[in-house]
Amino acid sequence: MSCISCTPWYVVSTPAGREKSLSAAFTRLSIPTFLPTFQAQKARNLLVYDNSANDYVERRQNYYSETVMFAGYLFVGLDDFGWARVKTRLGVGYRHKFLDFGAGPVVVERELLEDISQRVVAHNEIIMAKKKFKQGDAVSFLSGPFAGQAGLFSHDANERVFVLLRILGGERLVECTSAQIEVRV
Repeated sequence: MSCISCTPWYVVSTPAGREKSLSAAFTRLSIPTFLPTFQAQKARNLLVYDNSANDYVERRQNYYSETVMFAGYLFVGLDDFGWARVKTRLGVGYRHKFLDFGAGPVVVERELLEDISQRVVAHNEIIMAKKKFKQGDAVSFLSGPFAGQAGLFSHDANERVFVLLRILGGERLVECTSAQIEVRV
Protein backbone atom coordinates (compact mmCIF):
# COMPACT_ATOMS: atom_id res chain seq x y z
CA MET A 1 0.00 0.00 0.00
CA SER A 2 1.40 3.37 -0.86
CA CYS A 3 0.97 6.68 0.96
CA ILE A 4 -2.41 6.43 2.65
CA SER A 5 -2.40 10.09 3.65
CA CYS A 6 -1.56 11.46 0.20
CA THR A 7 -4.94 11.33 -1.52
CA PRO A 8 -8.59 10.55 -0.80
CA TRP A 9 -9.33 6.82 -0.85
CA TYR A 10 -12.36 5.14 -2.39
CA VAL A 11 -13.73 1.61 -2.72
CA VAL A 12 -14.15 0.02 -6.14
CA SER A 13 -16.31 -3.06 -6.50
CA THR A 14 -15.17 -5.72 -8.91
CA PRO A 15 -16.15 -9.31 -9.63
CA ALA A 16 -14.88 -11.59 -6.86
CA GLY A 17 -11.54 -13.10 -7.81
CA ARG A 18 -10.58 -10.16 -10.07
CA GLU A 19 -9.28 -7.87 -7.30
CA LYS A 20 -5.59 -8.59 -7.98
CA SER A 21 -5.84 -8.00 -11.72
CA LEU A 22 -7.70 -4.72 -11.19
CA SER A 23 -5.10 -3.67 -8.60
CA ALA A 24 -2.37 -4.37 -11.16
CA ALA A 25 -4.22 -2.28 -13.75
CA PHE A 26 -4.42 0.68 -11.35
CA THR A 27 -0.74 0.25 -10.47
CA ARG A 28 0.20 0.43 -14.17
CA LEU A 29 -1.53 3.83 -14.22
CA SER A 30 0.52 4.92 -11.16
CA ILE A 31 -2.60 4.98 -9.01
CA PRO A 32 -2.10 3.73 -5.43
CA THR A 33 -4.17 0.74 -4.36
CA PHE A 34 -4.66 -1.22 -1.17
CA LEU A 35 -5.81 -4.83 -1.38
CA PRO A 36 -5.69 -6.31 2.12
CA THR A 37 -4.87 -10.02 2.04
CA PHE A 38 -4.19 -12.47 4.84
CA GLN A 39 -3.01 -16.03 5.28
CA ALA A 40 -6.08 -18.22 5.83
CA GLN A 41 -5.87 -21.84 6.89
CA LYS A 42 -7.80 -24.10 4.56
CA ALA A 43 -8.27 -27.84 4.38
CA ARG A 44 -8.77 -30.41 1.66
CA ASN A 45 -9.09 -34.16 1.61
CA LEU A 46 -6.50 -36.24 -0.24
CA LEU A 47 -6.37 -39.89 -1.19
CA VAL A 48 -3.06 -41.27 0.08
CA TYR A 49 -1.70 -44.76 -0.31
CA ASP A 50 -1.26 -46.39 3.13
CA ASN A 51 1.32 -49.19 3.01
CA SER A 52 0.14 -50.75 6.26
CA ALA A 53 -3.46 -51.01 5.02
CA ASN A 54 -2.32 -51.78 1.46
CA ASP A 55 -5.04 -49.45 0.23
CA TYR A 56 -5.81 -45.78 -0.36
CA VAL A 57 -7.11 -43.82 2.61
CA GLU A 58 -8.53 -40.33 2.83
CA ARG A 59 -6.39 -37.84 4.74
CA ARG A 60 -7.11 -34.25 5.61
CA GLN A 61 -4.53 -31.72 4.45
CA ASN A 62 -4.29 -28.29 6.09
CA TYR A 63 -2.53 -25.50 4.24
CA TYR A 64 -2.31 -21.72 4.20
CA SER A 65 -3.49 -19.67 1.28
CA GLU A 66 -3.38 -15.94 0.59
CA THR A 67 -6.98 -14.72 0.79
CA VAL A 68 -8.45 -11.34 -0.09
CA MET A 69 -9.99 -9.80 3.02
CA PHE A 70 -12.84 -8.02 1.21
CA ALA A 71 -13.73 -10.19 -1.77
CA GLY A 72 -15.02 -8.10 -4.64
CA TYR A 73 -13.60 -4.79 -3.34
CA LEU A 74 -10.40 -2.79 -3.79
CA PHE A 75 -9.29 0.44 -2.09
CA VAL A 76 -8.02 3.10 -4.52
CA GLY A 77 -6.33 6.45 -3.81
CA LEU A 78 -7.48 9.04 -6.35
CA ASP A 79 -6.77 12.72 -6.87
CA ASP A 80 -8.40 14.78 -9.68
CA PHE A 81 -5.84 13.62 -12.24
CA GLY A 82 -6.35 10.00 -11.16
CA TRP A 83 -10.11 10.22 -11.73
CA ALA A 84 -9.57 11.21 -15.36
CA ARG A 85 -7.13 8.33 -15.95
CA VAL A 86 -9.46 5.81 -14.33
CA LYS A 87 -12.51 6.83 -16.36
CA THR A 88 -10.70 6.98 -19.71
CA ARG A 89 -8.34 4.02 -19.39
CA LEU A 90 -10.08 1.46 -17.16
CA GLY A 91 -13.74 2.18 -17.78
CA VAL A 92 -14.42 2.27 -14.06
CA GLY A 93 -17.98 3.41 -13.65
CA TYR A 94 -19.03 1.16 -16.51
CA ARG A 95 -17.46 -2.25 -15.80
CA HIS A 96 -16.53 -1.57 -12.17
CA LYS A 97 -18.46 0.60 -9.75
CA PHE A 98 -17.30 2.89 -6.99
CA LEU A 99 -19.02 2.30 -3.67
CA ASP A 100 -21.80 4.87 -3.66
CA PHE A 101 -24.70 5.41 -1.27
CA GLY A 102 -26.48 8.00 -3.42
CA ALA A 103 -24.34 11.09 -2.78
CA GLY A 104 -21.36 10.14 -4.95
CA PRO A 105 -18.43 7.81 -4.25
CA VAL A 106 -17.78 7.25 -0.54
CA VAL A 107 -14.44 8.51 0.78
CA VAL A 108 -12.85 5.95 3.12
CA GLU A 109 -11.37 7.32 6.33
CA ARG A 110 -7.57 7.07 6.38
CA GLU A 111 -7.63 5.79 9.96
CA LEU A 112 -9.72 2.81 8.85
CA LEU A 113 -7.21 1.91 6.14
CA GLU A 114 -4.28 2.25 8.54
CA ASP A 115 -6.08 0.08 11.11
CA ILE A 116 -6.82 -2.62 8.52
CA SER A 117 -3.21 -2.52 7.34
CA GLN A 118 -1.84 -2.93 10.88
CA ARG A 119 -4.22 -5.80 11.65
CA VAL A 120 -3.32 -7.65 8.45
CA VAL A 121 0.41 -7.30 9.15
CA ALA A 122 -0.04 -8.51 12.74
CA HIS A 123 -2.17 -11.49 11.65
CA ASN A 124 0.28 -12.56 8.95
CA GLU A 125 3.23 -12.28 11.37
CA ILE A 126 1.44 -14.62 13.79
CA ILE A 127 0.76 -17.14 11.01
CA MET A 128 4.37 -17.03 9.80
CA ALA A 129 5.63 -17.52 13.37
CA LYS A 130 3.46 -20.65 13.60
CA LYS A 131 5.18 -22.00 10.49
CA LYS A 132 8.62 -21.82 12.11
CA PHE A 133 9.89 -25.22 13.12
CA LYS A 134 12.26 -26.21 15.91
CA GLN A 135 14.66 -29.14 15.80
CA GLY A 136 12.88 -32.25 17.05
CA ASP A 137 9.33 -31.00 16.29
CA ALA A 138 6.98 -33.81 15.27
CA VAL A 139 5.77 -32.93 11.77
CA SER A 140 3.62 -34.53 9.12
CA PHE A 141 3.81 -34.16 5.36
CA LEU A 142 0.92 -32.36 3.71
CA SER A 143 1.82 -33.04 0.09
CA GLY A 144 4.33 -34.78 -2.11
CA PRO A 145 5.32 -38.44 -2.17
CA PHE A 146 5.35 -38.66 1.65
CA ALA A 147 1.90 -37.06 2.18
CA GLY A 148 0.42 -38.30 5.45
CA GLN A 149 3.75 -39.60 6.78
CA ALA A 150 5.11 -38.41 10.13
CA GLY A 151 8.69 -37.48 10.96
CA LEU A 152 10.91 -35.23 13.03
CA PHE A 153 12.04 -31.79 11.89
CA SER A 154 15.83 -31.75 11.59
CA HIS A 155 16.94 -28.38 10.18
CA ASP A 156 16.39 -25.87 7.39
CA ALA A 157 18.68 -24.38 4.76
CA ASN A 158 17.95 -21.88 1.97
CA GLU A 159 14.17 -22.20 1.74
CA ARG A 160 14.36 -25.99 2.17
CA VAL A 161 13.74 -28.09 5.27
CA PHE A 162 14.97 -31.52 6.27
CA VAL A 163 12.80 -34.09 8.00
CA LEU A 164 13.97 -37.35 9.57
CA LEU A 165 11.71 -40.21 8.41
CA ARG A 166 11.68 -43.86 9.35
CA ILE A 167 11.49 -45.57 5.98
CA LEU A 168 13.11 -48.50 4.21
CA GLY A 169 14.17 -50.11 7.48
CA GLY A 170 16.07 -47.09 8.77
CA GLU A 171 16.03 -43.37 9.35
CA ARG A 172 16.49 -41.11 6.32
CA LEU A 173 16.73 -37.34 5.93
CA VAL A 174 14.14 -36.12 3.43
CA GLU A 175 14.37 -32.66 1.85
CA CYS A 176 11.23 -30.62 1.07
CA THR A 177 9.77 -27.10 1.31
CA SER A 178 8.35 -25.78 4.58
CA ALA A 179 4.93 -25.50 2.91
CA GLN A 180 4.86 -29.30 2.53
CA ILE A 181 4.94 -29.98 6.29
CA GLU A 182 3.11 -28.92 9.41
CA VAL A 183 3.68 -29.43 13.11
CA ARG A 184 1.68 -32.37 14.41
CA VAL A 185 -0.72 -31.48 17.15
